[in-house]
Amino acid sequence: MSMANDDISGAPLSMLELVGVLEDEEGLAVKELVDSSVLFDVMGWTSSEAKLDLHGMHLGSAFVILLQWMDEMRRRLNNERHSVPNQITVICGAGKHSKVRGESPVKQMVKRVLNRLRSPMRIDMRNTGCFICKGRALKQWLCPSDK
Repeated sequence: MSMANDDISGAPLSMLELVGVLEDEEGLAVKELVDSSVLFDVMGWTSSEAKLDLHGMHLGSAFVILLQWMDEMRRRLNNERHSVPNQITVICGAGKHSKVRGESPVKQMVKRVLNRLRSPMRIDMRNTGCFICKGRALKQWLCPSDK
């Protein structure tokens, strides 16, 4: 889980890449997390909003869940049975309970991952503990061949 710490510049940015570089106990821990229901416990989906709540998670778990969530969002947005939500929200927390108040390690990790991937998600100015974007913008980003 050291990949999710300070410098994620070389960290894998997909579940496929992540599984390919992990070994032994760390790989088993990630497999156990991915095979569990954690993603679906922290994810919500309605026609008005799709939401991922990473608030309070350990950094490594949040990293894995974020990558898994992007795969799940891509799958749902490519499936015509699912409508595209109006808004997408990733909740990280603003850092009120962090070692350094106002500096959430999960928020910083999410920001770095989203920036590296050139995501349309941006910090919500009304709630700095969240990243938001329009559903259509996320679909265009995750599913570029789908118009």
